[in-house]
Amino acid sequence: MSHLNAAFAGLFLESVLFGLIIGGLTGLLVLLGRFFLRRTSHSPRAMLALSLGIGVALIQYPWDFTIRKAFPKFADLSLGGYLIAATVFCAAVLLRDILSQSNDAHVPYFSQGTPNAGAVMKRAIILKAIYAAGLVVPPMDVLQEMMAQWSAEESEQFKKDIGEFTQPIVEQLKSSDLWRDVEAGERAFLQGGLSSENDQARIDASWLAESIACLLWALQMIPSLPPYDQETGSDLVQEFKAASIQEAVNRAQLRPKDEIEKQRNLAELWHWRARTRRLQEEGKLDGQYSGLTIAQIIAMTASKAADKGDIGQPINGDFPALGKSYGELTSDEFAVMTSIAQERHKAFNWLCGRSKSGLWADTPTDT
Repeated sequence: MSHLNAAFAGLFLESVLFGLIIGGLTGLLVLLGRFFLRRTSHSPRAMLALSLGIGVALIQYPWDFTIRKAFPKFADLSLGGYLIAATVFCAAVLLRDILSQSNDAHVPYFSQGTPNAGAVMKRAIILKAIYAAGLVVPPMDVLQEMMAQWSAEESEQFKKDIGEFTQPIVEQLKSSDLWRDVEAGERAFLQGGLSSENDQARIDASWLAESIACLLWALQMIPSLPPYDQETGSDLVQEFKAASIQEAVNRAQLRPKDEIEKQRNLAELWHWRARTRRLQEEGKLDGQYSGLTIAQIIAMTASKAADKGDIGQPINGDFPALGKSYGELTSDEFAVMTSIAQERHKAFNWLCGRSKSGLWADTPTDT
């Protein structure tokens, strides 16, 4: 009996060691594969990885026994061959799972390089969740002033309340199978609570209504976008509801690509005007460019855009905004219009496939 126990213990230790070796090598291959395939925001499903681990352990000894009986000359190589074959097979299955997860998410493209309707719907739902989470907590400087007047118990209760609000958002994304489409930075924000590192992300989230509106317009869920001197109201975002996420994804339809590209050009135009004013204020656009001053370039651009119906009639040779020329906007008005243009520009650039990785966070807004 002692010999049997010793043999069993030996077999058990060998199985554990073998499993650790295969698991480690598979993990390394998957890590490298995620990097080269640009899928670092995705991970293989835990249940699939567990199933593969169990399968590898169960098949090891039948494999070894079969090889030794059928090919006795290769008996000494059987375990080594199994180690290589199992590692490659497991890594291939896990990487395929990662690719299938992103097949209709943020890196799923047509040959032309644009996300499909299902991917746009998923992104709109995810951004709405992040937008809702961003509205819960005030900016960090305001929050610190508030918490300075609270007792320790009140501060702890507030932190608990924040967690109770954001946790259902995370759970809903997970239960609806959208969590795998939430990018790394977005996950950090949703799970970061009141950390100071989240303050800028919270500010960014508060402006997501502009991006969401662009996606909803592209999905033909709203007839038009608000003017570029008008913020998108939270009521528009709140009205966007999907009783069944899978059904919404399946039924999603995009507007024609030329319509979306035209809106992208308009967003870029307004963002360009915002950046020219910023550079003017910094004194970086003095002088002439091809014989024209920046004021003349702005006037020509505004006139051409008005002729095409992209903007209203110019005011004092400038883009019309809030009933006056763009250059006459107050600093606060200018800041708001800059954010509107930047957020819409990013959304339309993503819709038009301008993100090389397909990730929302990697979408450029160059003008």
